[in-house]
Amino acid sequence: MASVDVIISGIIAFASTNLDDMIVLMSLYSMRNSSFKTHHIVIGQYLGIGLLTCFSIIVAFGLLLFPEHWIGLLGLIPIFIGVHMFLNNFRNAKSSLVEGEKPVLKLHPRNSFLNNTFLVASITIANGGDNIGIYIPFFALYSLSQILVIVVIFSILIAVWCYIGFRLATLPIIKKAVEKYGGIVIPFVFIGIGIHVIISSGTWEHFLNR
Repeated sequence: MASVDVIISGIIAFASTNLDDMIVLMSLYSMRNSSFKTHHIVIGQYLGIGLLTCFSIIVAFGLLLFPEHWIGLLGLIPIFIGVHMFLNNFRNAKSSLVEGEKPVLKLHPRNSFLNNTFLVASITIANGGDNIGIYIPFFALYSLSQILVIVVIFSILIAVWCYIGFRLATLPIIKKAVEKYGGIVIPFVFIGIGIHVIISSGTWEHFLNR
């Protein structure tokens, strides 16, 4: 039976490294439409955090070596998405003004289930890429059985995180603000996340000094 220490450590490790992910979740939930749905976000979160966790466990057991500064290149993903969204929203806004319609925030309305889910997973991985530096030494402290317990804890907490993000995104004051300013603010949220990942992982400093 897992000790209380392992359970508490798992909760702290997840919560402390995914606080910024709550902003991403709120942004994604605010962007839902007829083709971008809640289950895309939830499954994408599980896939993204699951891959980050698996990668960290593998590295922790010494089966794979990957320079930390290369991880920061994942930050290019949300930057690209943010720029793409901003340009799309700008074009949609101009079109709506010409036609006399209210601008609507859209996220790849023609994408399939797999594409939307992969998009969320990519954002999650990019935003959590710097967390690998924390997860690797964390998992290295525990045995395989203890790691399995921590993985279960992570799985439960992902659902909790998704629910909290959903509830926050549907608060009237937040929902109204996103509907009014989301088309402008959300792309810059993703761009900011990408820049944060690149800088905090040491990638910028590494390539600048070469």
